[in-house]
Amino acid sequence: MKLNLLAGAALVALATATGAFAQEAEGWYGAVDLGYNTKSDYDARNAPVAQGTGLSPTYVFKTSTEDDWAGFARLGYRYSPKWRVEFEGGYRPGDVDSVRGTPGIGMTPGLTGVTGSFDQTTFITNLIYDFIPESKFHPFVGVGIGLDRVKADYSGKAATYNANFKITGEDTVAAYQALAGFAWALSDRLNLDLTYRYLTTEEVNLKYNVAATTTYTPNFFGPANNGFSGKFNNQTVTVGLRWALGTPTPPPAPVVDTPP
Repeated sequence: MKLNLLAGAALVALATATGAFAQEAEGWYGAVDLGYNTKSDYDARNAPVAQGTGLSPTYVFKTSTEDDWAGFARLGYRYSPKWRVEFEGGYRPGDVDSVRGTPGIGMTPGLTGVTGSFDQTTFITNLIYDFIPESKFHPFVGVGIGLDRVKADYSGKAATYNANFKITGEDTVAAYQALAGFAWALSDRLNLDLTYRYLTTEEVNLKYNVAATTTYTPNFFGPANNGFSGKFNNQTVTVGLRWALGTPTPPPAPVVDTPP
């Protein structure tokens, strides 16, 4: 809902300005973006391994994070009036607000008193197509591929057996992005970009640790320590400024009808 409101308000503002304008300069450009990000649940399961006298328990968790800000820096190159490629670095933080177990699957507990973070740093190469780039207000679409560095560190108490449960780790995985938006030419060199991004990743692997207590012993050799594997995605809306470093292409001269 918040994403829809933000996108709608920005779209109305941009739609007030249209018309012919100098085409954007071919060559290098730089940009920065700031906006709003929401993550889907990190839905992950462990692979039981031999520990002590048997297998470790099977856990299936859904980790939810609070919606947060996101920031991006971009360096791009326009190689034709409608096509450009760019290198994008992004940061999407997230505070974990709940960890829910899946009923009926193994010994999966829900966690209480959850605290911690689930942060992402991305490096993406985007290919972008601009529609009617000679217009002062024009749409664009794009796709991207790159890497997502996930860093997680959160914990809570597993009420099922009164044990502290900690999930932590870092993993770098392949990431895929689709994007779309509108650009508004503020000058011959400066554009205001409204961008929607959808980012998904390959499976992210994290570690969990269940502390032994007086009522629960994961195995005879100490805490259970195993791995989680799961996927999630992000949806992001940003507003950014993009500065062309080259010389803008002048608009085409108007056609003058010559009387016979």
